[in-house]
Amino acid sequence: MNKKLEYHINIFLPLVVGGLVVYVLNYFLDLVKVFGNPSSYVYYYVFSTIVQGYVALVAFFGTLAVFKLQRDDSRKSPGVGRDEKFTDELNTAQRSLTFDLKKFAIVCLFNVGLALIGIPLIPLFNLYWLGSVYLGGNIALSLWVLYLSYPIVQSVLRLDSPEPFQGR
Repeated sequence: MNKKLEYHINIFLPLVVGGLVVYVLNYFLDLVKVFGNPSSYVYYYVFSTIVQGYVALVAFFGTLAVFKLQRDDSRKSPGVGRDEKFTDELNTAQRSLTFDLKKFAIVCLFNVGLALIGIPLIPLFNLYWLGSVYLGGNIALSLWVLYLSYPIVQSVLRLDSPEPFQGR
């Protein structure tokens, strides 16, 4: 699949699904009245949490990935059992981690951008159904970002099956 198309699917599919789910919930629960209540700060809390938490998450995963990539680069030096096959496996694992991290960062930063755009629109969101749909899409995208972080954690912390070059 084209990488650009995959990035778009990872961004817009969760956004649309979350928006549709909350649109249906709005029909039954009248979320505009609940979220738009003057004593309710749902939009402020959710959007600011997304911005703060997910920017920190990008920084944290970036640090983890840099650590792993540097550690793997140092393992490429010649030694016992480190033949061309070992180096190729290491390069493949590095490319996979780099791709997963790039996809995670792009979707996460798009999610943060949507939350930042939503903050000044809160007065408008308090009046119309669009606010709850926008919020639902942003929350679904946030959950999807957490899902995208799973392969990175698996790769860096090696919680999945052992890599072929582990222990060398």
